[in-house]
Amino acid sequence: MAVNNRNGRRVAVLLATLAGLTLAGCSSSEPASKATATTAASQGVMTTVGVTLKEFSLTAVPASGPAGSVTFAVQNSGLIPHELLVVKSDLRPDQLPQVDQKRVDETKVQVLGEVAEFDAGKKQELTLTLQPGKYVLLCNVVSHYISGMYTAFEVTASK
Repeated sequence: MAVNNRNGRRVAVLLATLAGLTLAGCSSSEPASKATATTAASQGVMTTVGVTLKEFSLTAVPASGPAGSVTFAVQNSGLIPHELLVVKSDLRPDQLPQVDQKRVDETKVQVLGEVAEFDAGKKQELTLTLQPGKYVLLCNVVSHYISGMYTAFEVTASK
């Protein structure tokens, strides 16, 4: 019985310590209004966009989001490798400058981020901090852009 009492005390001490740490973690030294504003701002600027790549289409859901941190969760649902480029542009998605009419000329557009070419059936993520404006999501593997692998994405002002 002495062993069980000792274990019981250890469990009680552990639970008391965890409860204390939990309460300490919930407290804030900031004024309540500042903590609330920070939390609200954080919640309003984190967006996840599901991007599906396949021969020869690219979809993004949702197609827009608020300014701030945007994570592109990219799924290659095709049978061949694809990539994802995020380009800031006021041009229509099908009007980006091209090299030899096979790919977008990356030296003539503002590429903000890229998921390098990856295999079919795989998933990748890309997180960027985006400002309000118009963007194009595209696959720039040779001939994929001209085959229709692009879509518009819009970032709106955070509320």
